[in-house]
Amino acid sequence: SVPVAWAPTRRCIGENSMRVLFVIYRLDYADHVSIGYLSAIAKNLGHSTCFCNLSTDDLLEQVATIGPDIVAYSTNVFGFDALCTAHKKARERHKFISIMGGPHVTFFPDTFTDSGADYYCIGEGEGAFHDFLVAIEAGAPCTDIDNLIGDGFRNPVRPKIEDLDSLPLPDRSITLKNTFLRDTPKKTFYASRGCPFQCTYCCNDIYNNMYRGKGKTFRRFSVEKLLAEIESVCSDYRMDFFKFG
Repeated sequence: SVPVAWAPTRRCIGENSMRVLFVIYRLDYADHVSIGYLSAIAKNLGHSTCFCNLSTDDLLEQVATIGPDIVAYSTNVFGFDALCTAHKKARERHKFISIMGGPHVTFFPDTFTDSGADYYCIGEGEGAFHDFLVAIEAGAPCTDIDNLIGDGFRNPVRPKIEDLDSLPLPDRSITLKNTFLRDTPKKTFYASRGCPFQCTYCCNDIYNNMYRGKGKTFRRFSVEKLLAEIESVCSDYRMDFFKFG
């Protein structure tokens, strides 16, 4: 069952819809499936989505061409400074709302002030991103949205998504359709979320402490849900074999 919050709307794309541009620093041989989930949520709300790989694409040029209402950055520790630099240059010439999520902002939220972003989204982002899009479209404040950090506020994380099957199928086309990954023989899938171990040297230990008391650490997708995702990718793209990440 799909939660009401993530169910597709009846509005068609183009009818008061927003344009969302997702930006990463570099695309490797496993596409950013997290962006796929966020893109699916945006499309279910009636918005259009685009993709920018900073290592091969010019963000300033893409912003000028697409005219996004929202630019959403997925940040790892590596490449974070480059994302911030590109973002600040784009903001000097164009008006848009920016949000950064991903591992770097989750583990280093104190970098918010220097990032130049309007918002940070820490932790598991699907619910927060949905609420963020709804608020921005309505012209409402984002100050009460859990997981978000903004100018003058820093909200706690919400409980983890217990039923992973409630999520929409990720929009894998956001990274596969127009990149070299379209024709690579391997595609990567994720059957679960969360690490049940407590290795003190690992960032997952920090992550689990952040979510202590807010849901199970380890959760699985059902076999049926995973097969549906695999079949969806296989029907549109080359896939000689697949890997479980």
